[in-house]
Amino acid sequence: MLPPSPKRHIRFRGTKPLKEAAQRQLAKFRDKIDEQDKADPGFWNPRVKNLMEDIDELSWDVDALSESQIWPKDFSERFRNIYDTTRRLGIDVSMIKIF
Repeated sequence: MLPPSPKRHIRFRGTKPLKEAAQRQLAKFRDKIDEQDKADPGFWNPRVKNLMEDIDELSWDVDALSESQIWPKDFSERFRNIYDTTRRLGIDVSMIKIF
């Protein structure tokens, strides 16, 4: 018997719906960070700046992905890392639906 895989990988016939969902979610993360920054002027720091850069880089990579390609495993991992970082930084993303 094989042990269960450590991480579930998302596979679709085409990535168009997943690309659209990922772009919407990344935009929600950006909006939430901007909202927190406006509410608390002392919120912006190097960790938040790095998080925004990670969000932008993943967004560009998702955008460059062909709709016929299979969703790369590292994209799911990077998305999860972004989500975990937002939680560690105290950015309330609990009301944001994760795909």
